[in-house]
Amino acid sequence: MTRTYRRLTAGWIALIAIWGVGALWRPAATTALVREIWNAAHGPWFALVAFALAESIARIGRRNGVCALAGGVLAFALGVLQELIQLLGPRDADLLDGLRNGVGALLGGWTWYAWRRTLPARIDARRGAQALVTVAALIALLWPAIAAWSDQRARARTFPVLWEPGTAWTERYRLVWWGGLAVETAPPGGAFRAGQVYRWEPWWNAGPRVGLSEAQPDWRGYASLVMELENLGTDAATLAFRVNDRAHDDRPEDRFEVRVTIDPGYRRLTFPLERFRTAPANREMDLAEMTEVFFYKPLETPEPPTFLLGSWWLE
Repeated sequence: MTRTYRRLTAGWIALIAIWGVGALWRPAATTALVREIWNAAHGPWFALVAFALAESIARIGRRNGVCALAGGVLAFALGVLQELIQLLGPRDADLLDGLRNGVGALLGGWTWYAWRRTLPARIDARRGAQALVTVAALIALLWPAIAAWSDQRARARTFPVLWEPGTAWTERYRLVWWGGLAVETAPPGGAFRAGQVYRWEPWWNAGPRVGLSEAQPDWRGYASLVMELENLGTDAATLAFRVNDRAHDDRPEDRFEVRVTIDPGYRRLTFPLERFRTAPANREMDLAEMTEVFFYKPLETPEPPTFLLGSWWLE
């Protein structure tokens, strides 16, 4: 075996091993930004796989076009296989991940083809345009991660406000199950802190919930959480309110949870953070690593009315 083939063999053993790890494992996606970065990595990774495949095939004397096409197709097949393995294994398959894999594979094959054609010649306008298209496509794959980073910065800038209806960062981190949630102008009279509110219309028979799946985490230095909402019904309604930190293990005794009766009209709820800290049965809640904050309808309670949800903030 020649040195070139030994290098290719060692490189592909390493590449396939890394691919296998990626198929079965993912990092602890504890934030939206981490999830988007991990998702965005699919495209460049499979572009690299296609590029390496095309180069390997070229070493056995095939034409550039055949090598580029074969590299892209084989990388795409690996991407499909990865999602199938995840479907049967410990992870969930994702159609969008498969699409990212495919786009990356095609870009990798095309980039390799343009690179090989450029080697013996100067870089002319056509090859420059090919490079620009490739870079633009990779930026498009990375854009969700860029948007998540921007929203995370916007959330940090507005802290200690945790929830502000109508803002892009609240739209990213909001949690809505089994109910409608729409932005509208706040009612006249100035009761609500901001100019916009959410109209929440829960579906009474499906366990609806609304809130934040990922709050700005560090609440240390503040005394209480304040939340404003308005019951648009004619009768009082009971909601459950839940808060937990990142270490929460899904047991009810490991979080803060309380039933709240909301009378008709506007109301401002205040929860001392000390109640959150001491709520878990066998530990203290970590106020530096807070995550979920939401209301939900207990299954045994009557059909809830429509609510207007204003701002939530720490003070």
